[in-house]
Amino acid sequence: MERHPVQDNERQLKYITVKERNHTELSSEIWKEVREEEAFYNLVSEGIIQARSISDGKGLLSSSCHVGHAVLGQYCIKVEEKVPGALDALSSKIPENNKKTHFSSSAEVSEINTESYIREFLQLVKVYISQGREFFYSKSSRTGSLAGGKINTTKTIQLRARGMGHILAFEQQEISYSTEFNYLIYRTLLEAKKLCQSLNLPSEIIFLIRRQIMSFSDNHNETLLNRKISFYIDTASRLLLKRKSKTKHRILELSKLLLSGLSTSKTPTNNTIAQGAWFYNLETLFEEATRNCLFIEGNLKAIKGSDKEEFLLKNDQASLYRLNPDYVIIDSNSSVIAVGDAKYKNLKPTPSNSDVYQLLIHSQCFESKIAFLIYPGDNLSIKKLGKTKNGIITLMITVRVQNLLDDCQAALLAINRLKGGASPNTNQ
Repeated sequence: MERHPVQDNERQLKYITVKERNHTELSSEIWKEVREEEAFYNLVSEGIIQARSISDGKGLLSSSCHVGHAVLGQYCIKVEEKVPGALDALSSKIPENNKKTHFSSSAEVSEINTESYIREFLQLVKVYISQGREFFYSKSSRTGSLAGGKINTTKTIQLRARGMGHILAFEQQEISYSTEFNYLIYRTLLEAKKLCQSLNLPSEIIFLIRRQIMSFSDNHNETLLNRKISFYIDTASRLLLKRKSKTKHRILELSKLLLSGLSTSKTPTNNTIAQGAWFYNLETLFEEATRNCLFIEGNLKAIKGSDKEEFLLKNDQASLYRLNPDYVIIDSNSSVIAVGDAKYKNLKPTPSNSDVYQLLIHSQCFESKIAFLIYPGDNLSIKKLGKTKNGIITLMITVRVQNLLDDCQAALLAINRLKGGASPNTNQ
């Protein structure tokens, strides 16, 4: 796998090394110097590292699931895999054209003409707005002295019984712009504004972005804004598979491109992350790599949860609450056999309550009787956690990243046996 080395011919770099999901203590002198670098705050704001002051003016640097390195002045922060070779092992199971989703570098956005892409995106969004944004009709219950829709006789009688004979209850049809496409544009505009500020692009572009953000103000939703950028990248990929006009199709392509470049870091200005700095997100790598290895030729395979049109709610707002488990195991007839989630983190004896709750909700909505969580581990282990009241069998699986294909296929064989009533427990 190609990596971009840190090049610095003018000075000798001093390395600060930390393992993924671990921490290291910085002396007061080093802590002071790295905090003077703008790139340091870029790394913190994007969640690649965390940092805080401790006693005696020292600092504590903590890493996340990202591995790679970045230059901060005379120092190079280097985040290494906890399991040696994990990055190469995981990336070998992913097609080359998909790797950019998990990769970010200071050169990544600058290699493309970011300004021209943003200008093109803004021009296409302007055309889209002028043609009329996507919308749908939704019903809402209203009351008033004048009916603005179909009268609800039952509720009107109830109001009269309470002495409010002058009030009518009715259902009113309203136009809603709460579609996935509009939410995607709104999120892309917000992220493009941040990118313009970090790149010091002309203020006129920021002005145009702000003006278009106002046109999508009715798409402001705190719950959706808190979603990871990867959620919107997946949404753009899925919508690209559907038939769209040329304008909408190009908007989706540009949204995916801009958001992919922002997935884990932003291009800094001047003296921030040096050319050649890079980071890979092992969490998303683990998810995609295991999904690619979960197959039995001609029998079972794993797909993304978003590939199945399933929603948590069955109403006008359903599209906002799409079910998106990491894996849906289907057979040759596309029938759902099992539902699973990837958890790239240290397994503490048993999975957390929140992980199991989320998994079981997904399984119930997909009408699956088998649910599983996959963790990285030192050996292959398949254990049955239990069975819910409505009959969902829950498994905890650990796989070796260095032996991913064999372990994932062994796990899938165990799930297949479980479907037939055999015991799934395996330890190697």
